[in-house]
Amino acid sequence: MFVPAKVVELKESAIMKIAIACDHGAYEYKEMIKAMLEQEGHEVLDFGTDSTASVDYPDHALPCAQAVAKGEAERGIVLCGTGIGVSITATQVKGIRCALRRAPLSA
Repeated sequence: MFVPAKVVELKESAIMKIAIACDHGAYEYKEMIKAMLEQEGHEVLDFGTDSTASVDYPDHALPCAQAVAKGEAERGIVLCGTGIGVSITATQVKGIRCALRRAPLSA
């Protein structure tokens, strides 16, 4: 497996501040991921949404990506029904590169 030289290796015990956001289609997944991250001791900045009520994904993905770009969070996770819309939105923020990942092998 090829790993680029610029990939930052994290220690298993590294605690991070992680921004997370989703639309209504991924709300339940966001809540599961958020709980897992908090259980592992990470600080989670939640940019919504807060229910399964219909929302526009850029309203949540954009502030999440901006928080990472500003250094307010070390990493960001954005989710939506397909993952495509939030990836495109996050990548529009200067300094952010967001890629769609659906399986551990492609991550």
